Amino acid sequence: MKIIIKSWKPGFKKVIFTQLQMDLLGMSLKDAKSNVDKILDDKEVVLVINDKILFQKFIKEMDDIGLIFQNNL
Repeated sequence: MKIIIKSWKPGFKKVIFTQLQMDLLGMSLKDAKSNVDKILDDKEVVLVINDKILFQKFIKEMDDIGLIFQNNL
């Protein structure tokens, strides 16, 4: 399952998104921060999550964090 992060909204919670990637996806701080930097530079970020429950939890959190995204189940 794929999430394509398109952009961010005012109030984007960068630190919370960085932590979410590390906690739920097992990313390193360097990779999670790199994704945040790409989003802030208006570049798309593609995340692949193979676990359906984890995917749904991640999607739910992203709405509250302030990201504009598209998901493909």
